[in-house]
Amino acid sequence: MPVVTRYLFASLVVVTLAGNFGLIAPQTLMLIPEYIFGRFEIWRLVTNLMFMGKLGFSFLMQLMFLHNHSPATEDFLDRKEGQGAYLFFVVFAAVLLNLAGGLMQVPFIAT
Repeated sequence: MPVVTRYLFASLVVVTLAGNFGLIAPQTLMLIPEYIFGRFEIWRLVTNLMFMGKLGFSFLMQLMFLHNHSPATEDFLDRKEGQGAYLFFVVFAAVLLNLAGGLMQVPFIAT
């Protein structure tokens, strides 16, 4: 598995499992603009994208989709556009999703 895909997959699994098993309260992962700018809780910009909700069939399907399609996309973009193109794509998509989620008041983008 390519590097960006490996870390993305691992972070999704770790954050979702930690949120579901009570190691981390899901309320601390939510996208709340007042906490990000007021209390400087900048981890919320990343963790709201990684928490995928309750464990179940949809969680497994999302991981399967990531495992099946992300490596090929990363390899293609890195070969065609140069190294780091897929990482740029992921970061750019995260920024846009956080902006949209903040405007529409959606606490978890990945669910």
